[in-house]
Amino acid sequence: MKKSRLLVAGVALAVSTSTVALAAPKKDTVYVPLNVWTSVALNKGWLQEEYAKVGAKVEAVDTSAIKVPGVEASLLEKGELHFVNCMGYVSIQHKLNGLDSVAVWGSKLPNPRRSTTVVLKDSPANKLADLKGKNLGGWRISCPYFATYEALKEHGVQQDTEYQKGDVRYTNIAPAAQISALLGGKIDALSVHAATSTVTPLYTQGLVKELEPTSTKSTYVNGAGRSIIFTLREFAEKHPDRVRPFLVAYERSQKWIKANPDAAAAIAARDLRIPKHIAKYQIVDDSQMLFSDPERDRNRIIASYNLFQSWGIKNGDDFLKKKNLNQKQLEAFVDQKFFAGGEYVPK
Repeated sequence: MKKSRLLVAGVALAVSTSTVALAAPKKDTVYVPLNVWTSVALNKGWLQEEYAKVGAKVEAVDTSAIKVPGVEASLLEKGELHFVNCMGYVSIQHKLNGLDSVAVWGSKLPNPRRSTTVVLKDSPANKLADLKGKNLGGWRISCPYFATYEALKEHGVQQDTEYQKGDVRYTNIAPAAQISALLGGKIDALSVHAATSTVTPLYTQGLVKELEPTSTKSTYVNGAGRSIIFTLREFAEKHPDRVRPFLVAYERSQKWIKANPDAAAAIAARDLRIPKHIAKYQIVDDSQMLFSDPERDRNRIIASYNLFQSWGIKNGDDFLKKKNLNQKQLEAFVDQKFFAGGEYVPK
């Protein structure tokens, strides 16, 4: 098995290019995802500082080096990763697919551009209605899927689902192949997060244009698009003292990164092996996914889940119609310990 280890500020970054299996996890170590904010937090020593208070070490895992969609769930179950940063819709999909997880942090509502739909710059399509009869690509287990599906419905356009043929064909494409499919003309449009290392170059190089985003009143903006951090229920129950340091370091890092985007981008660019302007885009653009303010009110997070689940079931989301969480399950999913009034809320 081919493995490599990269060092950032004295912290080993576990990278595997051939398999999801990494070295056997160490009991005294917490494994965090490598992304823009954790890169900065590790370089500044903030994650190490917080975990030292509870007698633990911290290592970052570069999940982007493992070209397997949804690999985070597998790593969580193996103990090779302890946290996932994602959006509300994806957090529920993992839960409904059998991952025994809990949400330990949620954000305020996102900008509508967090997920959007793009076409090539020279495409004749200028609005979502222009996609009728066209082929839309995306990844089904993703937030952009839900956002585009809802935005199309808002404009009177039905996308293909398992239950009905729509006005727009839908092609499920793994993230690693999406860009080449769009540039090569295999699909006409793509549902995306603009603030990702693979998609941002399409913007910075002027290769794409956006169609209408979902509205500020949409269930995506008011529900599915919130930033969420989740972990395994077992980890949260047995080691809540190892969850809180991650959240404390996250919020500390957010403040510094937003105040110092150029310095933060320089750090992240080196560790993530991407150009500095790409890293900065992920910090300052409206579509950013990691730098929203926290929502301490657990009831608002639960209400958001209820909102987009109900909309999805009513409007033919072929995933949520098959599987969904009831009120009791949602309340158990959003872990009270880490929200307002809880013993381990970040302060």
